[in-house]
Order: sequence, then C-alpha cells, then structure tokens
Amino acid sequence: MTDDAVQIVVICTGNIARSPFAMVLLENEVRRRLGDDAPVTVRSAGVHGLEGEPAVEAMLAEAAARGLDLSHHRGARIGEVDVRSADLLLTATASHRDRLISLAPEAAGRIFTLKEFARLTQRAPDPPGDLAPRDRVRWYVSHAHDARDRRTRTRHDDVADPYGGPRDGYRTAALEIERTVATIAAAVFGHSGLGQG
Repeated sequence: MTDDAVQIVVICTGNIARSPFAMVLLENEVRRRLGDDAPVTVRSAGVHGLEGEPAVEAMLAEAAARGLDLSHHRGARIGEVDVRSADLLLTATASHRDRLISLAPEAAGRIFTLKEFARLTQRAPDPPGDLAPRDRVRWYVSHAHDARDRRTRTRHDDVADPYGGPRDGYRTAALEIERTVATIAAAVFGHSGLGQG
C-alpha cells in the first residue's frame, strides 16, 4: 500500500459486531469495483473497543451468508492518531461520531455516520471522471461535509446496536448496514476502471 492509499475506518462501540461487518462489506465492494490491488485500506475499530475479541457469532454468520470471512477479525480501539490520519471515518451512530470529533476536532469534516454519508453521497453531483481513488473519496467527503452543514442531523442516522439481543436484531442490523454500504460504494467507487494512482 502506497502513501496515496485511501484510509477508511468504520467505527462502532466494541468493534465486534456492526463495524467489522461494515468493514468486510466495504472491503469486498472496493475489490469488486476497483480490483484486488486497489489503493484503499478499510479498517474498523470501536470507541470502547473490546481489544483482541473476535466478532460475535451472529455477525460471523451474517458475513458467511454473503460469502465473506470475519473469522480473523479481532477487536481494536480507535485512537486519536487514527482519527487524525484517516481520509474518511464512518460511524454506526451519531454518538460515535461526536465522540471522534471530541478526540480530534480538526477531523470533524471527515467523520460521518454510515447512513449520513450514504444519504449525502447519493445526492452528490458526479465528480470529475479522471480522479484517482483517494482524490475521489476526498471529493465526496468535501461535498458531504458542505451539504451536511445545511441539514439538520437526525437520530435516524443510527444503526441500532444488536449486541446481547436476539438473533433477529443482528439480521436487521446486517441488512441495514449492507444497504448503506452498497449505497456508499456505488457512489464513491461505482465506476470500474477508476484511476489507481
């Protein structure tokens, strides 16, 4: 991975359910659209990350049902350096987003909830067609930040935490995350053959 690689981090609370599932989905979308050597790194972490813990069985099953493998995932905690260095940070809830902004206020323009970023990128105009992946991500981040400043944030931007609840809660969260990630990927990485620079 070069210095020009896009750095995307997905964040939830413990980093054992929502964020690792979103991470593996987004990784898969990037590879499918840009190829296996795409200069994009997708990681996940938690604001109270259960460090070293595996993904919960229900999310392992949801990933496996989509042909994806979360068995090697281990929980991690997000740090200030991670927030400062990422090109894009996507959180499960507004409270996670606000927690990251408190860690690194200067990164506020790059921190969104998953649903918020999906909504704002879906409404964005088409960017210039010759942008490399990192520049394309930065273009969408800038547009989304500018558009967000004119909108009221909503509690509907949260993906509910299924942890400790019934199996159906995990299935509902997985479907919600899957739709949201698909929307983001279609906008930001939607065209095959994007520049790899």
